[in-house]
Amino acid sequence: MRKFFSFNIILYLKGPILSKGTTNTMGLDSIFYRKSDGLIALKGSHVKGKLRDSFHDLEKLVNLNNFTIDGWFGKKMQEAFDTGKGKLFFSDFDLMETNIQKLKPSTRNSIDRKTGTARDKFLQINENLFVSGSTSAWKGCIQFWAENDKEASSIAESLKVGLKWIGGFGSMKGCGFGRLTKIDVQLNPNKQKTEIAITNTTREYHLTIRMIDDLFVGGKVNSSNYRESVKIISGSVLKGSVARAINDLCGAELNEDINNENKNVYSQFPNLATNFSKIRFTNAFPSGDETKRPVFIPMSTVYSDNKEYKDVAHVNKFALDHTTKKAPTFRIDWKGSEYIEKEFGWEDCITINKTRTSIDIKSRTASENQLYTFQYISPYCNYSGTKANKKRIIWISNIIFPKNNTRETASELFDAIQQAWKYLGKRDSRFDFKINQGLATSAIKERSETIIDDHAVVVLQSDALLFHAFKQSNLENLRELYNKYWSEATNGNMYLVNFFARQKMVGGYFGHQYKQLHNNRYYPWVLTEAGSVFVLKAYDNDLANTQLSRLKIDGLPLPIDIASEVENLGISDGDSWKVCPFVAENGYGEISINLNWHWTKRFNAEQEK
Repeated sequence: MRKFFSFNIILYLKGPILSKGTTNTMGLDSIFYRKSDGLIALKGSHVKGKLRDSFHDLEKLVNLNNFTIDGWFGKKMQEAFDTGKGKLFFSDFDLMETNIQKLKPSTRNSIDRKTGTARDKFLQINENLFVSGSTSAWKGCIQFWAENDKEASSIAESLKVGLKWIGGFGSMKGCGFGRLTKIDVQLNPNKQKTEIAITNTTREYHLTIRMIDDLFVGGKVNSSNYRESVKIISGSVLKGSVARAINDLCGAELNEDINNENKNVYSQFPNLATNFSKIRFTNAFPSGDETKRPVFIPMSTVYSDNKEYKDVAHVNKFALDHTTKKAPTFRIDWKGSEYIEKEFGWEDCITINKTRTSIDIKSRTASENQLYTFQYISPYCNYSGTKANKKRIIWISNIIFPKNNTRETASELFDAIQQAWKYLGKRDSRFDFKINQGLATSAIKERSETIIDDHAVVVLQSDALLFHAFKQSNLENLRELYNKYWSEATNGNMYLVNFFARQKMVGGYFGHQYKQLHNNRYYPWVLTEAGSVFVLKAYDNDLANTQLSRLKIDGLPLPIDIASEVENLGISDGDSWKVCPFVAENGYGEISINLNWHWTKRFNAEQEK
């Protein structure tokens, strides 16, 4: 089993220094990069780029102990947003001094060669925080996996050589800014974390995550050079990140499936390798309170004209609001929903833009068409407070283990992630996590009875694949499709009475990568969105209660026609994700049953009494 090492580094730079941030301040053309807590830093990506260039210079001059640039820094990809993962992880480098001087802004201009005077419109005004000639210290780390202490020491020595070759950091290095004068380094192995309590009977645990760095996960495509992070960490992202960490720990290929055929993992964690595909990770929702997991606002919620939120799940025949005589509005027509989102436990996330560019090795200038921007999610809650006492967002997820070998599988998973799980998201953001027994407590409580007056109100807490759109000649018969699904999912013990649902198409990567169930043709998947509400009625209350309780823990299964096609391809039930990614084990198909909200906020409840 491999070890994780931190190569701790202190860079001593001579002022003036300017490492540009994305957002400028009124009156300044360039300001220093600031993190989410408002403190200045050298971006880890900047240090990584400088070190990579250093090794391009050194690889033919000195022996770097089989140190390969692409292997350790990652391959440069064709698309700007592709991230060729390397074996080195870079943190931001924080200023060790707490007091910096706010000096008069520095100015620069370009001189016209003919006239010998300043060129028109070439004046730059830059933020100036460091006295010329003064020395500042910047602390950060480079982390990596190694087979043993000897290999780690060899890698650290190569890194030290590369760092010493760098002349300076930040902008305007040709003018003497940010000159590197000295480095201090120290190699430390990873420290073990505390044990997680495990019992023989517990299948359910909940996971809380606090980000150390800004988070970039998922990615909404808004333009060719801009990507926006989503605020929910999906179960598939969590599970994929855990899989990568386990492969790293055991020395397997990063993208190798974790199963009995993965010899590196199986030799260390046999139960985990056997059951990994069956472990269910639900989506992690952002909360300001680690004791309450957010709940999706039901699509049966309406906003009345007297400025009240009500629920119409129990309304058989829609009517005007008896107090205003006007029809209430559903969420699609709401102008703002911050208040009710807080009531359902959702934390308002702050977004931060970070712009990067690729540097041409020969000219040492920005490459053409390689400027791009990521919109990250800040780890801090969006509320007023000092930098010192900012409260962090907590992302909360549930982990449900299969019934067989629960204790052994849980023990091996927790052992592995305590040692290896360090980074999350597309930009390898650092985080801390805790795991406790039992499902997370929901921000909106559910009623203790699964069946009430022969009915149950089910709300999707994640997107779900409820019908095979490719097999439909049209999608106008949604009631029929949904009724068919719920009858199948409950083994014929319940039928659909009413529903409030929205659908969305998922194509792009998913459409190209998963075509086996679409006759190998590109065809978007059609998912039912989180928040969709289904009012079900039971034929037999006891049998319906058993089936819904099972779905609550295990998640919604794939529709039978999709499951049958998967089986016909010769793929076992636990490996369905290989041809259809929208399985419960990846966070899809999570439900809540009988939220109190449907009763306490019942539409026209006062009139009906």
